[in-house]
Amino acid sequence: MLACADRPAIVFANHLDRPVSVHVGGDRVLILAPHTTERLPYQVAAWTWPRKIEIRDYATGQVLSSFRASAGDLANRHWRVEVR
Repeated sequence: MLACADRPAIVFANHLDRPVSVHVGGDRVLILAPHTTERLPYQVAAWTWPRKIEIRDYATGQVLSSFRASAGDLANRHWRVEVR
């Protein structure tokens, strides 16, 4: 996937057998079904970066992973976040 420089999208790919929720800066922005991929426009995710991104188990709310990311960090990941 190529992201346009002025309108990038962050791609979240859930490889787990359970649904997860994606939180950016404390706000839930996506719910991903098992083995699905969704795009989130960079501008929708937050007004300012860097931001903390958390992947949580949808049923329990348990944090499965978290990291802080800037636009540069996301670009280095090719605008993809792999949930494994």
